[in-house]
Amino acid sequence: WTPDEREVPRFPGDERGLLDDVSAQLGLPMWNVYGDESGDWFELRDPDRYPQSTHARERFVLPRAQADGVRVMMSGWGGDELASFNGRGVTGWLVRHGRWPTVWRQSAERLHVSTGARPSTARTARAFAGRVWSALPERVTDLRDRESARLMRRWEADLLTRLEAFSPLAAESYRARRDLFGGVRNHHEYQLALLTSTHMQHRTSGWYQTGRLFGVEYRYPLLDVGVVEAALRLPWWAFLSTGWNRTAFRLAVEPWVPASVAWNPAKYEPANFWPPQRVEVPRSTPVPERAAPTDARVREALDLVESMRRPVQRRISDTARVQVRPELAPSVDVG
Repeated sequence: WTPDEREVPRFPGDERGLLDDVSAQLGLPMWNVYGDESGDWFELRDPDRYPQSTHARERFVLPRAQADGVRVMMSGWGGDELASFNGRGVTGWLVRHGRWPTVWRQSAERLHVSTGARPSTARTARAFAGRVWSALPERVTDLRDRESARLMRRWEADLLTRLEAFSPLAAESYRARRDLFGGVRNHHEYQLALLTSTHMQHRTSGWYQTGRLFGVEYRYPLLDVGVVEAALRLPWWAFLSTGWNRTAFRLAVEPWVPASVAWNPAKYEPANFWPPQRVEVPRSTPVPERAAPTDARVREALDLVESMRRPVQRRISDTARVQVRPELAPSVDVG
């Protein structure tokens, strides 16, 4: 699926160019499916039986796949957090264990990878401070902006009150997930949390339910037991080394994909962007009833969250670039 090039012309950094690179190197034919939201079946499904998942755009592909006789679709959405894990939790573990030289070196190397130039000491110091700060306990980082932290606590309390009224089980699940991710101490625990928190189960069940409407079965190579076990055995530096995240995965796929894919430091998906447009919300649009909070700040936060659900005007960055840096590929550093 992709925006129609007549509406969104190609520009530097466009991921459609990366797909062309893969097609040229591997000899794979490409079919582009353009989004058409008129009479969209996805909006008419029963949300209780077919919940929202991460394939909001691929819904355009399913009718075409059915028409072409496709019966099996392989997807990277399930399991990508394990095999190509970005290393969440690594920096916190290093900070808590006093690995300051390693954190400093990683800060400098990450800037080198992203910019292609050796960073100044001042810039490295700022990046180092940001990494250390983000690794501190939440009760400490909240001191930086106490008002925002207080607002978020009130917002979460209001959210839990609403969940309790709607479904006590949903509120219990929310608390369990929040506490699970809030207590992870290293990257292994973060990976296990992704496996056990219903995160991927929600994704894969959603894909299964919508795929079966078109006779398409989704399969997830990255959730192969061997792949999962290998990902869980990897040490921290396999996910964050010499300025690169997803290090092990990049090295693993390097022989099979173009350098523009394996060594692109930015995860940028410009083909997600549609032409800028303004969407007028009809006055007759029903507004869900909810108890109005008495605190003005909580009310403002809730209004902001609700506004994020509405269509917004999005712009494509003219300065977007795919910054391929295979020359900076790591010789794995165990720190």
